[in-house]
Amino acid sequence: MAQYGYQTEATIESIENFLEEFHHHTGVFSRFHASKSTKKVSEALKMQPTLDQQAEQERDPTWNNLSAAAKSCHIGEDEMQIESEIAQHVVNELILTS
Repeated sequence: MAQYGYQTEATIESIENFLEEFHHHTGVFSRFHASKSTKKVSEALKMQPTLDQQAEQERDPTWNNLSAAAKSCHIGEDEMQIESEIAQHVVNELILTS
């Protein structure tokens, strides 16, 4: 309604009522908001395994014999595992702080 070029008293009242109702319920979302510290820990979790895996792969003689496609597949699987662990960490942090 706010995008209409012309507003009547009824549309203005409707918009105001909607905004009031919306702001009344925004507290529901704060429960799912990750804190800055949780985000920072998540980023650290994301980087460290990647660096550890890269070093491990460079030491592994079979890694060098893999094709580029096979390496890419392994890296993709590792990244999916890391993302899953990070998501679980964030959920656990949200549960602990609520």
